[in-house]
Amino acid sequence: MKITIKPFKLENESDCENILRECDDHDLLDMPNSVPFEKIYSSNYFKNLKEKFNVFLGYVPGNSKPVVFGGYSLNQITHLFVNPNYQEKGIGKQMLSYLEESVVKYIESNKLKIKSLEEKIKVNPETNAISYYLSKGYKFTKSMDKIMYKPI
Repeated sequence: MKITIKPFKLENESDCENILRECDDHDLLDMPNSVPFEKIYSSNYFKNLKEKFNVFLGYVPGNSKPVVFGGYSLNQITHLFVNPNYQEKGIGKQMLSYLEESVVKYIESNKLKIKSLEEKIKVNPETNAISYYLSKGYKFTKSMDKIMYKPI
């Protein structure tokens, strides 16, 4: 199932919130049960998302609502959330590939000086996503807990 990827706009806030709520309902987010969803994912969260990160939405044919959103900043993939009803269909893989390509273009066009392999493409995944990133060629850094990288 091929997705169409479009830039995030603030009017997509509720769509992204719905994806996060679905992930939360399936216990796919690393957040304490005692913290209300709204406390972490408030409207300020999405405003900051737009201001601080390059964020994109993925749509499947025949669905006007996004089923995945992902983002990056500098050389780090900062967000990748797939609606659980659309997982295991290659949608996350397509968004991840798009984000990786975007990071590489960003590094090259801004002539970022990358000193080591551990400074190529980075992610700090949710605990339950670690095996997913390992399967996509990411490795753990030696210096930081749960930070992973992928050579480019």
